Amino acid sequence: MDKGPLAFKLSYGGSDADHHYIDLYDVAQGLVGFQRSLALTTHLAINDKIITQAPSLKGARIYTEPAGKGSWEIVATIVFGAGVLYKLGTAPKDTPIGHAVYSMYDYTISKILGVRVDYDKSLGQSLEEAKRAGVISPKIDENRVDSLIEKCEPAVKAMHRPISASQTAEFATVSFRQKSDFEEFAELDIDTHEGIEVVEYDEKPRTFIGQVSSYNSNTLKGRIYLTDYNRPVPFQLGEEAQRPRFVGRIVDSLKASATARKPSGVDLVVVALGGYSRTGRLKRLWIVDVQIAPR
Repeated sequence: MDKGPLAFKLSYGGSDADHHYIDLYDVAQGLVGFQRSLALTTHLAINDKIITQAPSLKGARIYTEPAGKGSWEIVATIVFGAGVLYKLGTAPKDTPIGHAVYSMYDYTISKILGVRVDYDKSLGQSLEEAKRAGVISPKIDENRVDSLIEKCEPAVKAMHRPISASQTAEFATVSFRQKSDFEEFAELDIDTHEGIEVVEYDEKPRTFIGQVSSYNSNTLKGRIYLTDYNRPVPFQLGEEAQRPRFVGRIVDSLKASATARKPSGVDLVVVALGGYSRTGRLKRLWIVDVQIAPR
């Protein structure tokens, strides 16, 4: 069994990058996005929490190696702390936690880039193995990973900077270390960037059944767990839905969600414009009406 380090690589190519030049600001933003996406994924795997800032990563460190001469690529190696699972300096790539982190990152990046992947056949198996081994929380499920996907989207967008902004690269690849070499599992280009950027809304409002899982009264934004989609979706209250009785229903649903072990998904019927990515994934709701779901 290979005991090499748990490592990922981000490489840029095409355009100026092939001549060993790349825009410094853009590649710096890309590397920050790379680190952030890895930190968010690793922290969820070992701490069962989704952090808001990459420096908040606990229980692991992400190291890098000197860039290869004449190339625009960076290697990120994840080392787990002694207080978590392994002694500092060990590299549990072929352990359940190693498989879980790799599978979760692969799944997250693929979903953000619009690749169709089956949760049960890919990530689900790795997570169940890690749960049986007792190295990750049994609470980590598809809904938690969907929240991770949403948090990682800005980071993956930043990884496109040399491609979408200065255009000093035409593509980027993300790879995972397999034995002595790296194996590519994702490619970024201008099309994948547009897939993250573009949001098309329904022409007419339609109904969604769900339960509010978070809400900010200052921004009028939150998240609602939708029964038909089996995951939480961000929302914003449109002007029509900002009436006191509608806001009261949002707050009541949030209170019910906070006291329940899991969202029931039957508190509210909201009328909203659905916003979709270019790949057809429902990304957010613009709510225009809020009704209590019939019992």
